Amino acid sequence: MALHSVAAHAMAVDTWTLVLGAILSFRIARDPEPRSDERDTLFAARATRGAYATLIAELCVAILVLGFGAELELPAFSQPLIAHDLIVCLMIASIVRCAVQLALYDAARRALEATP
Repeated sequence: MALHSVAAHAMAVDTWTLVLGAILSFRIARDPEPRSDERDTLFAARATRGAYATLIAELCVAILVLGFGAELELPAFSQPLIAHDLIVCLMIASIVRCAVQLALYDAARRALEATP
């Protein structure tokens, strides 16, 4: 991919728009007085463990495809393609981390509601 092309500039604009959107959403949605209790550390640790397991699984798949995928018709690996694949892997791991953490908080909420 030519770095000084219309497609590369469009990808750069998309990427910087996502970065600025993430910063802006953090500023808007951030709790000014964060509250935490002893469950937060446990939930964060379990969610991080799930995210790491997801990253390891993604890397194993990528290694197997690269190592044994000679017969597969893969596109030419360029720096932008590899960079975007890595970004996708990190985003999937982040989504898994957030989903696990939300599921644990939801389970704790349901347990509190079930106790008389």
